[in-house]
This record gives sequence, structure tokens and C-alpha cells, in this order.
Amino acid sequence: MGRRPVTPPRSPVHLFRTAALVAALALAGCSGPGASQQPTTTTLHLSEYKITPAQLSLDAGIYTFTAINDGTINHAVVLTGNGVEGHTKDLAFGPGHSEGFTVTLKPGTYQFFCPVDGHRGLGMQGTLVVH
Repeated sequence: MGRRPVTPPRSPVHLFRTAALVAALALAGCSGPGASQQPTTTTLHLSEYKITPAQLSLDAGIYTFTAINDGTINHAVVLTGNGVEGHTKDLAFGPGHSEGFTVTLKPGTYQFFCPVDGHRGLGMQGTLVVH
């Protein structure tokens, strides 16, 4: 029977590199299918009496809508459609302020509008198509 060759001990640098590789591979596995998706931010500008942009086309996914009140009176945003209803925290917030909300959108057509008295009828509305 022969003797087994003696393996020299690993250097600390080698051990560190191995640990770093294992950690990187573990993190890469976390971003695969089924990992939580970070919301994409979409900004809506509110003023008298319009929402810009008034037409949106997005891919299905998780979105944070940020509404910025660029007007001189209170505004807000409500998004409805395809079983979803999202809205700014306050249903009327002042000029110079912004509020947002996060929703998961599936393919379909959605409506967004300002819920403040009569603003929708004056043109503060828009359409979102999700593919």
C-alpha cells in the first residue's frame, strides 16, 4: 500500500476567495425566477385640470406611481381596473407635494383620475394599458 500525498494547507487568501465565490453564487441564486421584483417608479404630474402623461403603456409587473401636484389647488390620483384599485394616501393633497402608491399590474386596461370634486369631469383622467 502506498502513502497518500500530503496536501499543503490552504492559504488565507485562497480561503477568502473561495468564500467570496460561494457567497456570490448564493446571491446570484436569489435573483432567479420567483425572487421578489423591485417596483418600477412611474411619475404622474397633476395640474389644473390634467394629468401628464394622460396615456401610459407598461409591461405587467409591480409599479410605484408617484403623483406630483404641480398645480395651485389640491389634487390626488386613483387607479382602477382589472381588479386593482390604488390611490394616493390622501385623496386631496396640496400644491408642491407628492404622494405615491404601489400596485401589481396584470395585462389589461386601467383608468386613472383625480378624485377631487369635479376634476375628472374637467379632464383630469387618463388611460393605462398593461401588456
